[in-house]
Amino acid sequence: MKFAQASTQDILNFIGQATGINVTYEREFRPQPYTIDLEGVTLEEALNQIMLGNQLWYKVINERTILVITDNTQK
Repeated sequence: MKFAQASTQDILNFIGQATGINVTYEREFRPQPYTIDLEGVTLEEALNQIMLGNQLWYKVINERTILVITDNTQK
């Protein structure tokens, strides 16, 4: 999967649909344009690359749901 200047929310929603994971977002989340090539990576590696590249993190809510959170000192 390759994405060029796609919205981080669109990328994460696509990954969620492709893997059956529900992706939810905190209120303060703001999508940003992002380019990434996800060939040959695991789901966890893909999520970590996207999170690190956009100052985000995610919390596993249950086996099928993650919450995407903006990474700042308060959180």
